[in-house]
Amino acid sequence: MYTIGGIFSEGVDFIGDMAIGAFIIGPGLPAFSMEQDLIRKYFEFKWNKGFDYAYRNPGMIKVIQAAGRIFRTSTDRGFVILIGHRFSTPYYKSVLPTDWEIEQPPDLIKRIQTFWATPTTKMEKILQEHQSEELKTVQKKKFKTADLLDFMDYME
Repeated sequence: MYTIGGIFSEGVDFIGDMAIGAFIIGPGLPAFSMEQDLIRKYFEFKWNKGFDYAYRNPGMIKVIQAAGRIFRTSTDRGFVILIGHRFSTPYYKSVLPTDWEIEQPPDLIKRIQTFWATPTTKMEKILQEHQSEELKTVQKKKFKTADLLDFMDYME
């Protein structure tokens, strides 16, 4: 068993079939603290998105990192189950990796069994097709560094 932010969150590799699936219950939102509140205030001042930058984004980074524990090499296979209503809201859907296939199967057990019954070669073909399409749409993005001095003046 692995928990987001637990002792297995860094530095442990689950080799081979030691980890073939993950059940992630809710986004791992950071606890309220003075530091998180300062981050929230800063990004609320700068871009009107304080809660997103201080809580939602760090929580979803933890979710994506937890899912990444299943897929350490290009040959790893596994599943990730996101449990909780927040994952189906527009915001959380928008920050999930675009190469994730999101499903809401009516019979979860049957879907997992079907996944494991699918030959690896078929999965590799699907992955190759997806990657070639993705390469065509990749664009470089540049992000501006926030002006900390404006924020400091605002806080005084």
